[in-house]
Amino acid sequence: MTLWAAWGGRKQGRRRKVLASVNVLCYVEDECTFVKDPPRFDGTTDAMSFMALFEEQGPATVPTPVPCHYSGSTDPLEHVGSCEMQWIAQAIPTPQQWVHQFMHTLEPLPRNWDRNEEMQQWTCCWSQLQERFCVTFQLCRETMHFGQMVRRTQSLPQTKHP
Repeated sequence: MTLWAAWGGRKQGRRRKVLASVNVLCYVEDECTFVKDPPRFDGTTDAMSFMALFEEQGPATVPTPVPCHYSGSTDPLEHVGSCEMQWIAQAIPTPQQWVHQFMHTLEPLPRNWDRNEEMQQWTCCWSQLQERFCVTFQLCRETMHFGQMVRRTQSLPQTKHP
């Protein structure tokens, strides 16, 4: 969780230091972790007791654990399915959030593929990302060795698509 001062959005850091001149604090959600009903600091209470109450607050939800990382050598459809099942079980509500969570489940080479897809704006929703990911990595698994795919990808010239 990140603590921000309300007067200008200046980041105070993860240590949650509170200045006496701050009357209003607002909380910015950091992925899935946030505090339910945070203690209030109105300037009249002792800052140390406030900090103790603030530190005692547990997260309302646990941070999303990352499913096993996909390296490109296993079945991409199986990886996508395991990610979906884990996110459904954790009640991550929308597939749009899945798009952003997905890159954290990838090893460096597939992650570079995902970043390229986002930069080229070829994927805007979960169904598109899922389809393109499975087609790309299933085709590569069936037609060539993973090392060959890496060398071939690195040898391709960079092109820009509209």
